[in-house]
This record gives sequence, C-alpha cells and structure tokens, in this order.
Amino acid sequence: MENNFKIRAVIYARVSTKEQAEGKISIPDQINVCKKAIVDRGWDLVHEVYADEGISGHLLEERFGLQNLLSDARRHNFDLVVVKDFDRFARNRAAATIVREELKELFIQTY
Repeated sequence: MENNFKIRAVIYARVSTKEQAEGKISIPDQINVCKKAIVDRGWDLVHEVYADEGISGHLLEERFGLQNLLSDARRHNFDLVVVKDFDRFARNRAAATIVREELKELFIQTY
C-alpha cells in the first residue's frame, strides 16, 4: 500500500536591519533558499511565507509574521517550518529556544 502523506511545509523569514534586507540575507533570498529545500525534498509548501521585516529578533511579541506562524501552528496547519538559518527565529538563543520548544510541543519540526 502506498503512503501518500506529504509533509506540509511553511517558510519563515526575518530581517532586522535595512542592510540585511538589501544584502545576502534579504527576505527574497531566504525564501528562495527555503523553497529550493522544500522542492528538493518533495515537501508541500502550504503557505507562501511568514515574514518579519525590520524587527529585532529579541521582540517576539512584536513580530507579527512569527505570531501568525505560531497561531497557525497551534491549529496544526502545517508539519514543518523551513528557515534559512535558525537565527532567523531570534538571535538570542533563549528567545529562539522558546519558539522552537513551542513548535516541538506541537509536533512541528524545524529545518
């Protein structure tokens, strides 16, 4: 019997400065890298992107893209969050751990 289950993936991207937005870490660059990973692995992209532009990684509550992602995660709208680098969740290790732990408790993986 064939298993037709596909992993439902979403992308999260963030830049905190104008320099990042215009450089190699721009949101479009992050999205392209993440989309390639999703296609290469045969996952389903179920939401184009959750993004926060020009917001510090320390300000979890003010990052509406991240808050929307977490809200959809709580509704189990996807199985996997793909990020270019884990510091896109937050530069501060403690803040990043908070996000990743909540996702883990919801059985949502990060890549």
